[in-house]
Amino acid sequence: MAFNRSDAGLGSWRIISSAEEPVTRRLRHRLPWLALGLAGAMLSAWIVSSAEDEIARNVALAFFMPAIVYMADAVGTQTEVLVVRSLSAGIPLRDFFFKEVLAGVLIGVLIAAAFYPFCFVLYDRASLALTVSLALFVSSAMAGTIALLLPWLLMRTGADPAFGSGPLATVVQDLLSIVIYLALATAIM
Repeated sequence: MAFNRSDAGLGSWRIISSAEEPVTRRLRHRLPWLALGLAGAMLSAWIVSSAEDEIARNVALAFFMPAIVYMADAVGTQTEVLVVRSLSAGIPLRDFFFKEVLAGVLIGVLIAAAFYPFCFVLYDRASLALTVSLALFVSSAMAGTIALLLPWLLMRTGADPAFGSGPLATVVQDLLSIVIYLALATAIM
């Protein structure tokens, strides 16, 4: 399903089947968001390369970067789906905002708690396990909040949250997760 602006005014959406939308419109709606994601991927490569010395001193840091980025994206994607679905049903953000923020924080705590012993047993380095676990906690918790706000902001500005939320939230979450992880690694390790 896609959300299209109707002539009824700001904030009004009508849901149409994806089967009804021509390929040219699909591309026009999707490619700008994906181009933004590609730019974010380039920026993330630059950020990681700027931490080359820290990663070279602690090669194991590189092993966990995909897990941290993935978990933030997974938490964010779950929240995005709930938000877009709720907004399309006319449920105001204020009705579920704090519950979702709390859920994101609790998910982050649980993921970090589950990952710490795994990392510690695997590498026998408390500083590495702490760094990875804290990065998982912070990135998962902030991913939920980002995923709450972006669809709402897109809808408020007239953009279709179904197209923009995923790519935009993903690039923001990826960049923040990498920055958080590398900052924690520099501070702790």
